[in-house]
Amino acid sequence: MKFCIFISFLILQVACGSYPPNFPKCKHGDESCLLKGAADILQHHFAGLPDVSLLPIEPFPVKKLNVERNPSSPVNVDIKLKDVIVEGFKAVKIDKFQGLKEDMSGRNAIAGVIPSLTIKGKYTLDGNVLVLPIKGNGDCEIKCKNVKFDFSWDFKKVEKDGKIYAALEHVKLQFEPDHVHFFFDHLFDGDASLQTTTNDFLNANWSEIFHEIQPGLTKAISLVAKAYIAKFFEHQPYAEYFWQTKEKYLEVHYKQLEQQVERPKIRLTMKFCIFITFLILQIAYGGYPSNFPKCKYGDEPCLIKGAADILKNHINGVADVNLLPIDPFSLKTLNVARNPASPVNVDIKLKDVIVEGFKDIKLEKFQGLKEDLSGRNVIAGSLDSLTIKGKYMLDGNVLVLPIKGDGNCEIKCKNIKFDFSWDFKKVEKDGKIYAALEHVKLQFEPDNVHFFFDHLFDGDASLQTSTNDFLNANWSEIFHEIQPGLSKALGLVFKSYIGKFFAHQPYAEYFQ
Repeated sequence: MKFCIFISFLILQVACGSYPPNFPKCKHGDESCLLKGAADILQHHFAGLPDVSLLPIEPFPVKKLNVERNPSSPVNVDIKLKDVIVEGFKAVKIDKFQGLKEDMSGRNAIAGVIPSLTIKGKYTLDGNVLVLPIKGNGDCEIKCKNVKFDFSWDFKKVEKDGKIYAALEHVKLQFEPDHVHFFFDHLFDGDASLQTTTNDFLNANWSEIFHEIQPGLTKAISLVAKAYIAKFFEHQPYAEYFWQTKEKYLEVHYKQLEQQVERPKIRLTMKFCIFITFLILQIAYGGYPSNFPKCKYGDEPCLIKGAADILKNHINGVADVNLLPIDPFSLKTLNVARNPASPVNVDIKLKDVIVEGFKDIKLEKFQGLKEDLSGRNVIAGSLDSLTIKGKYMLDGNVLVLPIKGDGNCEIKCKNIKFDFSWDFKKVEKDGKIYAALEHVKLQFEPDNVHFFFDHLFDGDASLQTSTNDFLNANWSEIFHEIQPGLSKALGLVFKSYIGKFFAHQPYAEYFQ
């Protein structure tokens, strides 16, 4: 029986050690691990992680941030900010991360330094600053340098469905910058002279001004931080954020198994040993899901299931394995070159492109991914809807119609069948084999395409409407003429996307 438990323990070691979870976990109160975990979040998950209710960290959006007037202060102002964007958190250097005890007792604290913190938003300002009356509304930017901070809180136990969750209370924030620079646009109804003078005055006296508004600003920001961290801890029971040590886990189950051994009616067989091993293996994989699905080489049902898991649980990307966000899918540029021999003879240049709809892909085929990298690799399936948005530049002729413009565009494709295939090329690096993509080919066929190009012909409303109507009345002819160029452009995008994923680690490490 002890041998059976040893084998189970060994497999548990492999299962828990080889496949890191989607989010860092530590033992309760393990400060060194908490510091490392926080650094991992800032490095790999600053765009957020919906799976654990972690909101985006960088940039950090705040709907509103209000600092109340203090009549007894020489800086007696109402400051109301909305549509706020805070930048700089991803460069945080955390020096202290204490607390998070198993019984939730005691104070919890995070402290460190932010090299640069920028707060941008729409402001409304009214009151007096030292001897200067001040009033305005518009855009503002507040830059803080070398901000030392200390944020602390208590946990309160909340029972839900028989399990214990953690809520935050008694929050306290302290922060001290080395320097603050203010800029408020459109002060005094946009009077340029008064605006410049006032901003110069604020920055010449930044220390006195900041320290007067610091209590109100600290209170406002601490409530935002409380809401952010509380949302994270609301996601699941408190205990599930932490590793239960394998020793503790096995100690409980070892005693249960030893009790079973002492019962005369139970005979231990190899099958029972295998069952226990399998059970613990299930717990290892099921209790702590891996950061990314793994399959055996060429196992098509598993590959399709794994791809579905990615689309369901990892649409925001997984930095740990170089998987970029899937939906929305962003592209800097997407260009379709002119074909002089075609009746649709246009240059189409798109930039700042957002593609939406990939999360609803239905995969029907995922073949290849052989151990020796040989043969063709194919992904095929269908999409209900795909929308491409971005800034465009368009110049040329479409059938009999000259067309020209630049502005915003939207292209909607319905019921798309697609087939993307490629070959692998072996690349040796540091004595290990990596996989690079070559000979990529994309084929796709929609049931319908709808075009909309804003600001055609320098914004002529009549020409713009008639041109868009013409494009949509003849969508099939137009689409099939630009299809080869568009397929080539998108094929190169997918090659880069999948290639980046496979460049992350040796090919063999992607498989069981």
